[in-house]
Amino acid sequence: MNKLLSYLTLLVLPVPSAFAQTLTTVELTEQRDMYSKTYLLPDGQKQALIHGGPVHYRNGENWEEIDPTLSSNNSTIYNSTNVFTSIFPKKPSENSIIQYTYEGELIELSLTKELVQFSSGINVLETFDGWGDAIFDNTSILYSDINAGVEDVYEISNGEVKNDLLLHYAPGGLTGSNIYYGFREKITLPSGWKLQAATQENDPKTNHGIFILDASNTPRLLIPAPIVHDANGLENNGSIANDAAFVVEEENGSWYISTLVSSEWIHHPERAFPITFDPTITIAGNTGGWQSQNNFVDNPNYVFIGVCCGNLEHRAWLKWSVSSIPTNACVNLLEMELYVNFVGNAAAELVHAFDMMTTTGTNLWGPYGAIMTNVYNDQATGWYTSFTMTSAGTYGWYDLGPNAYNDLMTMVNSYGWYQVGIIFDNEPSTNWKRMTASLCNLRVTYEDPPCTILPIELSSFDASCKDGQAEIAWTTASEFHNDFFTISKSVDGKQFQEIAQISGAGNSNQTIEYTYNDDARHNESVYYRLSQTDYDGATEIFLPTLFNGCGQNEISISSEEGNKVRVRGESIASVEILDAMGRSLVNHTNTSKASSILIDSEARKGIYLVRVIDNLGVTTTEQVYLD
Repeated sequence: MNKLLSYLTLLVLPVPSAFAQTLTTVELTEQRDMYSKTYLLPDGQKQALIHGGPVHYRNGENWEEIDPTLSSNNSTIYNSTNVFTSIFPKKPSENSIIQYTYEGELIELSLTKELVQFSSGINVLETFDGWGDAIFDNTSILYSDINAGVEDVYEISNGEVKNDLLLHYAPGGLTGSNIYYGFREKITLPSGWKLQAATQENDPKTNHGIFILDASNTPRLLIPAPIVHDANGLENNGSIANDAAFVVEEENGSWYISTLVSSEWIHHPERAFPITFDPTITIAGNTGGWQSQNNFVDNPNYVFIGVCCGNLEHRAWLKWSVSSIPTNACVNLLEMELYVNFVGNAAAELVHAFDMMTTTGTNLWGPYGAIMTNVYNDQATGWYTSFTMTSAGTYGWYDLGPNAYNDLMTMVNSYGWYQVGIIFDNEPSTNWKRMTASLCNLRVTYEDPPCTILPIELSSFDASCKDGQAEIAWTTASEFHNDFFTISKSVDGKQFQEIAQISGAGNSNQTIEYTYNDDARHNESVYYRLSQTDYDGATEIFLPTLFNGCGQNEISISSEEGNKVRVRGESIASVEILDAMGRSLVNHTNTSKASSILIDSEARKGIYLVRVIDNLGVTTTEQVYLD
């Protein structure tokens, strides 16, 4: 079955296999929504898997798994287990229509297609209405012989209804820079609904997206900017968004949409038929796209990064519905997965993910409907993480980091959407990568409110000899309402005396390093202890660290990648790793008398106590953060 020229598509894409759960989890089906599933994890946390496209459809009061399988009766072929209920005629005639029902509202598309020419207005050249009986299998429908060299194909997949109209010849008629050819289809909308271009222009043609608005002017569906390519494929001759265009007309209460491309492009000697016109109907707001300095596209199937298709450097934006996350939840992990459907070159490129929190007003969310300089700039500010892309495939899961956790909850509490910018480090690069936004996903691990927010996340705390003094150093990964730190000292590890106060950062999601030098000279071991006080006066006290003085054998303790602990010193006798409850996890005896020991703790992410005893019986104790 040949399929190339896509016309009106109802898009809600399938669930990638990467969402398969490997832990013993329980899905909380009552927390489903159109885009997400939520699981209860063994440790009591919850994990929301948020898909770029819908995965559930509403069945009464419940959200059910989408099933794209077609059924039939004497007169129709239909699917009713999808976001869109779809009904197709089995034996089409001149007045046959296709019916889509979305959230109880009926949208009708005429099965009749018209070949049109446009210069200053639409001129119908030919009407295609010569269908044979519909032929269908499990998920696809073919209307053949609608005209010589033209076939009409509809395909149902998980959350998707896609129409491919195949044109195998170049239409005759005028050529020129202001002459366009394409296809027109009649759309009958609910009372008071209308089609409206994302941006209003004097030219009746628009290469921007088109909103389907309800009677209250609320966007319910979106037809993204048109994509056109020939038999060479989008990968070879690109998305010609500057050349492809829509024309929208209203006649006697019905709407018509024509998808067009210039006659010069159609009649180019290197053009390879058939040609694909690809407008898509998606649920409004749940999209992705790209911006460049000379062009843009709002279309979830064609999300580019890199230099491609006659445009300058593309920067991608991806957007998710996050309404399934409770307001004021405590996010402990936010991960992103990306699906790359095609690449210009499989060469490795370093890719950065950024927040998109600085655009304001009507430019806060895509689709944008135009080149937006502030959006383009925002796609490269507010770094989250970096990773490498090569060939097509699935990439992730990538932890977006503490800044993203806070940004996500800001969006959850205020908007219900969350958006990320994706760019190349090596701009400009022709090793472009193309993603499908609807198959890019988020995974959010969180606790329900009310939950405990730690005033600081302490990564390290130790004391060492520097220039004959005790240098106390500590690092925080995050701070929340942190007023100040207090350093105390003890000779027996029991009775502590305050020696200094150091101002905190207040609120921070960045790594911050602190140091304090104790002027007192020490020739014997002392303990230093750190505590933290927040703005409301609450204090948290951390485990002490032992300082062995400047005249004794120094022991160095640090964490390394992979939950490992590195201990260095000239006379290490034993190393013990304990959890926050004081339970011994590892007890290592240094029989080899090594001066550098690497121990695999096999511990989970968190703060642990490392106790080192040297050959003289002196104990050094430090906290380490294992990740």
